[in-house]
Amino acid sequence: MGTLSPWSRDGTPARGITITDRAGGSCFGTAESTMRTDAWRCTAGDRILDPYFFPDSNPEDTGALCFDGAPTRMDMIADKTDCCPPVQEQ
Repeated sequence: MGTLSPWSRDGTPARGITITDRAGGSCFGTAESTMRTDAWRCTAGDRILDPYFFPDSNPEDTGALCFDGAPTRMDMIADKTDCCPPVQEQ
């Protein structure tokens, strides 16, 4: 078993990731679906999306990626203003 890394080191979606949808929304806390400290719980419209991942390379980036049925298919949310920046690994 491996760890999902949806972002490349330069802050763009990782190779093999397909963006299936883009939406505006906001994040309001840590993910409930995983114990990863870099995963967040977000909303877009009337949907709760969990987990969402922000790129580690740029904590000010407001884009995030969330599963869309498979690890290589991701929805992108365009705003994380209600959430804190991702936790950086020590």
